[in-house]
Amino acid sequence: MKTILKKDINYYSESLDLLKLMTNDFSFEDLKNRLKRNYPLCNDYTSTVIDIISRVATKVFSNIDFSKERLDFFFKDLNLNDLSIADILLLNQNRFLDISLEEQMTLIKNLSYKEKIYNFAQLLSSNDIAGTELKNTEIASFEELVSLISSLDTSIENKWNIQLAFLNIDSLIEELSSMLNTCVLELKKYDKELSKLTKDFSNYWEAFIEQNDILHFLTSSLNYDLGSGYEEIIVCHSILNPSNISFSLDNDNIYKNVIKIGVLFNDKFTIETRVNSNHLEVYQNLKLLGDKSKFDILVSIKDTSAYGQELSEKFNLSTSTISHHMTALINARFVKVEKKNNRIYYSMNKDILENFLNEVNNLLLK
Repeated sequence: MKTILKKDINYYSESLDLLKLMTNDFSFEDLKNRLKRNYPLCNDYTSTVIDIISRVATKVFSNIDFSKERLDFFFKDLNLNDLSIADILLLNQNRFLDISLEEQMTLIKNLSYKEKIYNFAQLLSSNDIAGTELKNTEIASFEELVSLISSLDTSIENKWNIQLAFLNIDSLIEELSSMLNTCVLELKKYDKELSKLTKDFSNYWEAFIEQNDILHFLTSSLNYDLGSGYEEIIVCHSILNPSNISFSLDNDNIYKNVIKIGVLFNDKFTIETRVNSNHLEVYQNLKLLGDKSKFDILVSIKDTSAYGQELSEKFNLSTSTISHHMTALINARFVKVEKKNNRIYYSMNKDILENFLNEVNNLLLK
């Protein structure tokens, strides 16, 4: 497998991240506090990096003159696996790796009506956000696309905005392009600070990739089966979303296979530096297991894996609620994750759970 590390700053991707984070009231201070609870900050490196990014993000966001109404329309979280209207309009952000924003916009505009329907449907029917009955259906008409949108587990307003995005894709792409270009110009004023963070990241991961299989490392560290058999993987950094790790991997993917890693992760702060369990963490995990819905879900995936929509229907909970529960269980490492056939499957991590229960036993009974 060939692994390529992208070292240059992708200002369009960073601008999209910034506008999404700030529109959704992301708090860098809260991020610091969360990391302090779970990870050692031996030399304050993490706090320093987050402070730099926070200052840049705050200054850039305060200098752009976009109305709240337009920011909310394009960048507000739709409660669909981190999708926004901007993500949907762009159809596949991975194209940003090799072409300019203008070329991306031209590609989208030149799609035929049927191709636009197909691309919208492909995006919306991925990652368990669409109803099961439409999951594997070939969407070929606007009426079928509307049915797909209607099945999404989000608000009526969000569904309407997604339809508006499709019906007005050309004009909205122009508006989105203008907003991103404005943000890029502001971000580039801080190229010196951002380039320093990128250099630190690239130095670490370039050496790491030469000596290690990044897929194996991430699979074991994140408790997430990333698959295998990829001919080529591109590793990118994420500056404005510094603690995020995301991936778009699919052997049948017509786009690039991409892993995006936040710039916090390097030799000073690694994915594996989680603090050993203490009494507070044990208490928090017991409290987590005391939640009936989470406990019932965990029991149901003890011997067999299940995907989000399947769990939603079994427990009569919305897919966003299932996603919330699964995120908590994954963070506690009680659940393993695997992607199969464009679906995310969950199963109990019996080894971790057994270790935790042994720790509880040692604390209380020995």
